[in-house]
Amino acid sequence: MDYFSCITNLFQELVSILRYLKPLIFAAAVMLAGSPGVAAGASAPDENLRPDVRLIIDGRLTSPPIRPIIVNDSPYLPLRYISEKRGAKVGWDTRSKTAAVSLGGKELDTGGILVDGVLMVGPDFFRRMFSLETAFYGEYDIIVMSSNGKAGIMSADDALKLTPTYNGYSRDDLNWLSKIVEAEASGEKFASRLAVANVIINRKNADGFPSTIKGVIFDRSCGVQFTPTSNGAIYNTPSGESYLAAVEALEGKNNAVGALFFYNPKYATSNWISRHRKYAFTLGGHEYRY
Repeated sequence: MDYFSCITNLFQELVSILRYLKPLIFAAAVMLAGSPGVAAGASAPDENLRPDVRLIIDGRLTSPPIRPIIVNDSPYLPLRYISEKRGAKVGWDTRSKTAAVSLGGKELDTGGILVDGVLMVGPDFFRRMFSLETAFYGEYDIIVMSSNGKAGIMSADDALKLTPTYNGYSRDDLNWLSKIVEAEASGEKFASRLAVANVIINRKNADGFPSTIKGVIFDRSCGVQFTPTSNGAIYNTPSGESYLAAVEALEGKNNAVGALFFYNPKYATSNWISRHRKYAFTLGGHEYRY
């Protein structure tokens, strides 16, 4: 075989190899780039995110080791935690996976749902066993239980007021954050409200922005940052969902990590954000940027 033929064969083999590798190279490029429209390493938050389930017993917010859960729109609560708080004894049958709860000569058996080894049961069991009146405010995922009958069941609005811990933040922080969430994300799902709240907090914690919640919201160092502060919408009464979104954001639940900007492409009057800030994700009607 002469030199020219050798080179020709090598070239043909190289073309064949490249043809084989092309799909693999493309797949690797897609993996490195991330999902279309989403920055590498980022992913859009779950738009069906719900607020944490909260439990209020006799007017006090409680924090069981395992939070109550919602299954098919029905609440389930930790059997042992609540029963032992009422002074009852709980026995467990490993074979049948059922529990027996006894107090003052009264004993009831129950099944339920196992979550991380903890038996969860519906509110009806606690009504029968301990005469606890219960209410479930599904819009906010809040469960209220009372040993004082229906008279001890607080309204959803009163239950909401018990949810903040104020650990690391103030009433003023919660007030203004819930107002900007309502003004910017009214009508949006809970996840969108939570993301808006977190952008405010992300700014508060970042260099180059005011160091308080209210300061971030009313910041005008480079012009009006949030339209509701100029059109008066900031002075609204927040809905329960906006209130809870602010509470959870202030208490550390962040579904917009690193995002410092958001805007609604349908109503934006400036394209500065889209031209100068890196895309993060879209959630509800807002686009989020780093």
